[in-house]
Amino acid sequence: MTYYNISANYKTVREKSFSYQLFFVIVFLLFNFSFPSEFADESIPERERDSQTEALRGWLYTQDNKIYSSDGKVWLGMGANIHDTRGCNACTWDSPNVDEVKRRIDELVDVWGADFLRLCMESYGTAEGRTHWKDILKDSQYRSHIKEIVDYIGTKLGVYVLLSIWHDPSLTDLGWPTDRTIKIWKKLAKMFKNDSHVLYGIANEPEENWSGSLDKKCWRAMNKTVKAIRQIEKKLGTPNHIIAVQGTRAWARRLDYYITHPITAGGGKNIVYETHVYDPESDFNDLFITPAKTLPVIIGEFGPISGYMTANDCIKLMKEAKKLKIPHLAWSFHMRCPPNLLMDYSNGGCGIDMKLEPTDWGKLLKRYLKDDGVVIILYDGETVPYSSGSSWDQNGSTISESTDSPKSGTNHIRCNINVNNWWGAVAYAPYNWQSGNWKKATELSLYMKAKKAVDVYIHIVDSEENFSNYEISVKKEYREFEISLSNFTGINLREITCIVFSLSVDGSPSYIIDIDDIKLIY
Repeated sequence: MTYYNISANYKTVREKSFSYQLFFVIVFLLFNFSFPSEFADESIPERERDSQTEALRGWLYTQDNKIYSSDGKVWLGMGANIHDTRGCNACTWDSPNVDEVKRRIDELVDVWGADFLRLCMESYGTAEGRTHWKDILKDSQYRSHIKEIVDYIGTKLGVYVLLSIWHDPSLTDLGWPTDRTIKIWKKLAKMFKNDSHVLYGIANEPEENWSGSLDKKCWRAMNKTVKAIRQIEKKLGTPNHIIAVQGTRAWARRLDYYITHPITAGGGKNIVYETHVYDPESDFNDLFITPAKTLPVIIGEFGPISGYMTANDCIKLMKEAKKLKIPHLAWSFHMRCPPNLLMDYSNGGCGIDMKLEPTDWGKLLKRYLKDDGVVIILYDGETVPYSSGSSWDQNGSTISESTDSPKSGTNHIRCNINVNNWWGAVAYAPYNWQSGNWKKATELSLYMKAKKAVDVYIHIVDSEENFSNYEISVKKEYREFEISLSNFTGINLREITCIVFSLSVDGSPSYIIDIDDIKLIY
């Protein structure tokens, strides 16, 4: 993140009356509102990653409900899904480009800090205009490219790859593996028989089956495929790779059936259970917390989707998965395979050599993987909507949501501040006038711009009506301000109720100030 040289010293307010007036306006804003319990648990765990040693490149194994590295430590892989040379069908229309896949692996591993990737293998039943589309059994070039990509990941110390059949005509309409899928896995098991950094993902997402009535049949298909892989490994005399079987229903979400019916093929050794989570925090217990009490679980996909999972839900998932030591993989390191971690600079194409700039979702994941802190979104207009605002009615100032000039997405906050007797103010309540816990946060981050450049006081207010302020210079273009919370003193950071934006200028002018992407950095 970019840090700007904002003065750490409070500037003298023009007249003493400003502070008194601000106090009374804050009392007015807060008087009629109640302040219930704290918004969130203040504990944000530290990154618990073991040092990257050569031991991490040994064979992984399962024991009870955890995955272990060869040094006997619980393994916690964190990263994202990445596509092969087909590129989520964005790259099937031109010649395959292995170097582009490698470039993106470099970015995701070396720059973002991922140590676990899910490589999504992709093939189609017919060309339909594509220049490459066949599976590894029919396309020797594609087979060699998959080998080259997986071997390249193997050059990254401590990095593992979940090799998954993602889109393939061999899968049934419900997404289950078939005899044709088994033939593919037999070939892959021979190709990667000695590669300790490779895990196998049987299929992508068993669909529908909402009632679970087909769980047993799906289980049989998974178990049969595992058995075939183990037979190849036994014949070749190689160790048992970790094999991921996917949830039996609801697009791989549900692992319920496996809790009472774990995979039996190969004695059930080195089997992990993969769920895909695009759901609110309220569903986490059913989707992965409860299964992980008895099964080794991997979260193979997750990401923000409007109406299903917010960015804050994703943050809470990462926090919980890390606490439980469940490996987790974000979707997806791509520009047009949503929810996207990359901005789209491809002009509708494959994106060869395009700038690999993260989206807001990508920035969140990158910060998390690099251990630069967890982000809690207070407002972005999309995943976290507008909550509540107010103003000092005597000045006629207003605050509301607008679509006129967002920094990102489609919505932002617009403040119309009228100055009278040196000052004017509006307030934004991110918890709808309840209190939020900022105790463990380190920074307040937000984007602001003004129709006319002006200095703005940002006041943080607690439930006891205590407030502290900090002054910034807002220009005509959006600028990100990252303000250390150490600048706000004399307030209870465990019970923050609102953010006040105020002006102190000569005369009685009016100012339009736009605000977007308000975040707390932990």
